[in-house]
Amino acid sequence: LVPDVRKLIRVENIITVVDAEQVMCLTKGENAELGIAQISIADVLVLNKADLVGTESMRKVREWLGRIIPGARIVEAEFGRVPLELVFGLGGYDPDRLLAREPMDVHVHAGEPGHTHEEGGHEKVFATWSFETGRMLSYERVRKAVKTLPPTIFRAKGILHLDTFPDMRGVLNVVGRRCALSWGRPWGPRKPHSRFVLIGTPDGVDAEKLEAHFRGCLGGK
Repeated sequence: LVPDVRKLIRVENIITVVDAEQVMCLTKGENAELGIAQISIADVLVLNKADLVGTESMRKVREWLGRIIPGARIVEAEFGRVPLELVFGLGGYDPDRLLAREPMDVHVHAGEPGHTHEEGGHEKVFATWSFETGRMLSYERVRKAVKTLPPTIFRAKGILHLDTFPDMRGVLNVVGRRCALSWGRPWGPRKPHSRFVLIGTPDGVDAEKLEAHFRGCLGGK
């Protein structure tokens, strides 16, 4: 971004729309390098015209895109229609709103059986899962766990009690492939705890696997 603009806005997510019918043309030709460069910086790929591509062709497209962007977050679309809640975190599925809900609404406590909450009407285009614990988390283990989330997880956000700076709130923000762990305000008189929510595709939010994934982060150094 231009230096003056950086003070006013921030880049949270880079979304690239790809034509599922034509994208394989980028494997060769004079525009191949430019096209691949544009794809490679994306946090989320919208694979448009998915209805015009057969199953085998779609598999090849996904494999090719996966080689360009390992762990790519890919949303298949028709006529450019995508669930904005999934790629932008808008409306009722803004992660901030999810975190503001009462804990009993949709969450998984450490040590309890996992479950997810699906949304999107009859289509069920996305699902959520959340985790809450009063135990301290290992910064290094959390960092590794976030980096190894499955590509079906598109967003994650929350506050963490981390061993690196236990008196400060850790802030987790994941959008597509973009992951950030930063520091917020001191806990002060409030009891430190961790609570975060994940948003992903309905068939890609496995509560049991996610619970095991993050339970391994419990405990300090």
